[in-house]
Amino acid sequence: MKGVIAIFSSLFCLSAFGQHVLPVQMDTARLSNEILFYGQGEYAASAIQRQLSSALLFGGDITTEMKDLSFNRHKSVNRIGGELGGEFEYRNYKDSIFRPNLGWLVKVGTSNYASAAYSTDLFGLAFYGNEQYLGSSVEFSGTKFQYAGWLKAGIGLVDKVTKSSVSLNAYGITSYAQGEFAAGSVYQTLEGDSLHVELDGTVEYAGSNAFIKGWGIGLDADIRIPVQLMGDQVSYIQLMAKNLGIAFLNEPVTQYSLATSIGFKGFTFDELIGSSSLFSASTNWKDSLGIDSSQVKTSFFLPGFIQAGKMIDEMNPVKIQAFYGFRVYPTIVYNPLLFVGAQWKALPWLRIGAHGSYGGFTGIRVGMYGNVNLKSLNFSLGSEDLIGMFSNSGVGQSLLVRVRCVF
Repeated sequence: MKGVIAIFSSLFCLSAFGQHVLPVQMDTARLSNEILFYGQGEYAASAIQRQLSSALLFGGDITTEMKDLSFNRHKSVNRIGGELGGEFEYRNYKDSIFRPNLGWLVKVGTSNYASAAYSTDLFGLAFYGNEQYLGSSVEFSGTKFQYAGWLKAGIGLVDKVTKSSVSLNAYGITSYAQGEFAAGSVYQTLEGDSLHVELDGTVEYAGSNAFIKGWGIGLDADIRIPVQLMGDQVSYIQLMAKNLGIAFLNEPVTQYSLATSIGFKGFTFDELIGSSSLFSASTNWKDSLGIDSSQVKTSFFLPGFIQAGKMIDEMNPVKIQAFYGFRVYPTIVYNPLLFVGAQWKALPWLRIGAHGSYGGFTGIRVGMYGNVNLKSLNFSLGSEDLIGMFSNSGVGQSLLVRVRCVF
């Protein structure tokens, strides 16, 4: 089963980092210059507990108890995914572009996004072996994954009062892979000596040795709208879009197309999966399994997101403020995410917030953050998954940081 668990571990490692709802403070004060930095590293799963995922990602012993605890959480469709990245942004409010109220901005960053959906059988096969599936089928229909990494540079405009902004970005694609199985199953006899394989799917990846494997263009937008939600109190609604765009790879990618229904007699599952020559051009394995390999030109939509929600107003004197909203990633395996939270102004310079979310790559998560707000410097540190940070029963880990400097 080493081949199977290696495949499953690769899918999990592709999904190493996740999504955030660390709130942005609304500030309508007049500024001259602003520098922003945001970074995150997190992953989340719908069923795999932190203890097992940490062993997969960082190494360590995997016990039967660890496997059982995660396996019992699995449903028919399971998700893993996340993000690792960071971004710097400089905003100039002194100069005017086109209109007196418009300044300009530049930004650079890097991101690695990944997502995967898989069946319970795939997890069971990977971690328990094929013995429990003798005389039955291993189903992995609907399995899909996507991974993309890039460098990013953008220029744009910013409103000097509301801080609304829009930028046009260029992307240098550093990595890309995707796969999807509309149908997939392996039936093995009760004796385990014969197999029947059904496959219908594609797998492709950018195998070029070049650091920049492609280019893309995309849009970031952050529109902040003042509204009266209660009485005369003005609140700000944020409409955000991030990394909405398309990418094109420089060279054709290797694509495997699988469409077959074939039986193997006198052949075990371990021999099929454990064969290191399965995708080797020196054998006839690909022809036997109906696998066609080709070089194809590929473009793909960037895994951008759309978010809407109420912001925290830094100019509001009240001690406690609520924030809430939703987020969707249209192009990856990601359920709509709903979040709600509150921030407490504990001291003139200290804010503490807590929030809960539901959706995304997992179910319910509880997060917390602290925010130090000085005259020219604002620093936030938080986590989307407090349970995962302190307990093995969590379904991920999360660390978020944001720094803002005005001068």
